[in-house]
Amino acid sequence: MAVALIAQNYDPAFDGNLPPHLTAVTDTSGKYRFDSLDRGIYNLQAMLIGDGTKILVNSITVDSGIVNTLQIQTLKKTATLIVPVPDSLAKYSGFINVPGTLLWKSLSANARSVQFDSVPQGTLSSIVFQKNAMDSGVVLFSNIAISSSDTFTLNPWLTWAYAAKIMLNTTANGANAGETELNFPALIRLTSLNFNFKQAKPKGEDIRFVRQDNSAIPYEIEWWDTTSSVASIWVKVDTVYANNNNQFITMLWGNSAAKTNSSSSAVFDTAQGFQGVWHLGQSGGTTLVDATANHFDGTPSAMTGASDVTGNIGRAQNFNGSTQYITVLNSGNTRLDVQTESFYTVSSWVYANALSQSPRVFLSKGSAQYGLMINAANRWEFYGGQAGYGVDTTTTAPAIANVWTHIVGVRAGMKQYLYVNGVVADSTPSAAGANSSISNNFYDFVIGRQSDDQSQWFDGIIDEVRVENQARSAGWNYLCYQNQRSDQTMVQVVPVK
Repeated sequence: MAVALIAQNYDPAFDGNLPPHLTAVTDTSGKYRFDSLDRGIYNLQAMLIGDGTKILVNSITVDSGIVNTLQIQTLKKTATLIVPVPDSLAKYSGFINVPGTLLWKSLSANARSVQFDSVPQGTLSSIVFQKNAMDSGVVLFSNIAISSSDTFTLNPWLTWAYAAKIMLNTTANGANAGETELNFPALIRLTSLNFNFKQAKPKGEDIRFVRQDNSAIPYEIEWWDTTSSVASIWVKVDTVYANNNNQFITMLWGNSAAKTNSSSSAVFDTAQGFQGVWHLGQSGGTTLVDATANHFDGTPSAMTGASDVTGNIGRAQNFNGSTQYITVLNSGNTRLDVQTESFYTVSSWVYANALSQSPRVFLSKGSAQYGLMINAANRWEFYGGQAGYGVDTTTTAPAIANVWTHIVGVRAGMKQYLYVNGVVADSTPSAAGANSSISNNFYDFVIGRQSDDQSQWFDGIIDEVRVENQARSAGWNYLCYQNQRSDQTMVQVVPVK
C-alpha cells in the first residue's frame, strides 16, 4: 500500500512532488513509518496499489520528539467529484485544487466544470481556484464530505434562498416545435403571478440561471420593474429539444450579497450569428443600446421621453410616422452590411398605429441592401439585394394595424423568405428594378424609416430588432415567435424552494 503524508497547506498544483521522506510503502504487515518530520498538521492519503481503493485521514498533528501511532484505517472505493465553475470565474483559465491532498486539475477558460476521478473517501477541507502560482486563490467549497463511491456534483448555489424550475414545453400544448434548436435566447417573463419580486434584490441583481449540473447559464435582464412586478429576461439555453415537455433550467434568487451577472453580449453572441440586437427598452430620446459585443448603438432623432412605451417585450419605441427615427451611425461598411445573395436574417416586432397608401419602413440598410416594411399595397415586405436585378421583394401577407406582429426576412443565397408570426408567408422572390450599385454599403442602418433618404416613415411601435449573419431556419423563426408572443405557452415558472 502506498502512503503519503501531506501538509495541510500543500498546494498540489504548484508545490511540486512530495519530498521522499513524506511517502512510504507499507511492509508485509501493513505498517509504515515517517521519520524526520517537521512540526505541523498533516493529512494522510493511502492507496492500495493495483486496486485503487483509498482513504483520506485529516488533521494529524506532528510535534518533534513525539511518536504518533495511527489507528487502523479501512480503505474504501473511490468517488467521482464534479466541481462546477462559478459564473464569476468562467472567463478565466487556471487551476482547481484541494489543498492538503494530491488532487488538482487545470481549468480552461469558459469551462463549466472540472471532474476529479479516484477521489478518496473522507473530508476535503476546501477546494480552491488559482489563476497561477502567485495567486492567493479563491475558496470555492469547504468541508466536503465524501462518504461513498458515488458521483458527487457540488452545488455552489446553497446561499441562494429560492429556486424555480423554468420548464420549456415544446409539445403541442406548448410551443409545438418540431425542430431542436441550439444556443437559443429564450425569453423568460416574470410577473406577480409567477414570481415574488419582494424576495429578490431591487434590480434582480441576485437572479441566476443554472443547468442541471449546477453550472451557470448566461442571461440578460432586459427589463426589471419591481414596482409593477414585471421583468423580461433572456437566457441562452444550450439546447431546446423539439416536442418535449420535461426539459428545464433552474432560476435562483434570494441572495443579498450577490452582484449582477447580466450579460447581453454573452446571450446574443456574435460568434453565433447575432450582429446587432436592439431591445429598444431605453428611455425615449437616449442612446438605444445594441445588446451584442459589436456595440452598434442607435442614435435617436426627434424622439422624446414619450417615445418610450410598453412593448411586446418590456419597453419599446413609438414612432410618429413623420420625423422620428433611430440611426446606427457609421454602420455603412460594418458587420451590418451584407453581400448580395448571401445568408442573413433580419427581424422585428411591430405594431402599426395605422395603415396608409404609402410605404412604411421599420428597418432598413438602404433600398438596395435589405429592409422590412409595409408596402403601398399594405402588405408586409422583405427586400434584399440580388446580383444583377437591384433587389428582390418577398411580400404576399396583408398587414394588420393595432396588433403586435413578428416579421422575419431571411436571405439564403438565391432563396428568400418572409415569415409572419413564425410562419412562411412568401418564399418566392420577385426582382424589382435594376440597380448597378446593389452592393452599395454606404448607407447606415436605420430603424423607423428608409435608410438612404428621408422617406417612408413608420407610424407605430417597434420592438426587438435583430440583424444576424445566418439564414435562420423555419424552426428557429417559429420558436422565436412562439416564445416571444405575449400569450406564449412555452415557458412555465414552477417554484421548488
